[in-house]
Amino acid sequence: MPDDGRSTPKPEVATPLRCASTLQPVLAEALGATAWPQREDSLCIAYEYLAGAHNQLGLARPVEPTVRLFFDRPLRVLAAGRFADATRQGITDPEVLALPADIGGVDQFVDNTKVLSFADRARSAAIGLYQPVPD
Repeated sequence: MPDDGRSTPKPEVATPLRCASTLQPVLAEALGATAWPQREDSLCIAYEYLAGAHNQLGLARPVEPTVRLFFDRPLRVLAAGRFADATRQGITDPEVLALPADIGGVDQFVDNTKVLSFADRARSAAIGLYQPVPD
């Protein structure tokens, strides 16, 4: 049967990962969900699994790998900043420590598909952010 563009996509990106056998069915469930609470349930399972895997790497002090409410809203999130903070606290390389702590991927500060859809444009935006400002 030809793909008509309406079929549920499969999370094939996770296939090469060791955790693929665990995460693929959970992510497929999230993609196939017909209501947001069902999707959230599946995503929360994936979040907590990956949070536990992060802890097992031993790169940082362990962080509680459970989801929590997003402030006073009825939405569950991992609050992944906790993991970023713990990881940053474990960094000892002076060059890495000199990088801004609060800047991540370009999509955190650019919300424009004409930039984010093209790797060269997104890369240029990110490089421009990290360049020192001339005196």
